[in-house]
Amino acid sequence: MARSKHTALGTHEFKLASLKRKALATQKLYDVFLSRLQQAEILQDLDAGDDFAQIPDKHIKPRVLLGMTFSLILSSIFSLGFWLIIHLIADKKSRFTTLL
Repeated sequence: MARSKHTALGTHEFKLASLKRKALATQKLYDVFLSRLQQAEILQDLDAGDDFAQIPDKHIKPRVLLGMTFSLILSSIFSLGFWLIIHLIADKKSRFTTLL
């Protein structure tokens, strides 16, 4: 009598654990489905704007002179700064060697 109740209880525990695993898997699947549905709704709201590209009225041409001037100024500043750093480092080396 007790042994049969114990066996039935073990069977019921096994079924309960199986049902819990199935419920957890179903809940995870539902969460994934719900998140995908929300993403689809967000993307659908973004597409509702019908934003088309417009053809420009005027032709656009590059400003070559402005680009060349800007690059000349930047390269001059960079090269002068680099030269100054190299000169200061070399000057320190020559000062330390004359003291010894």
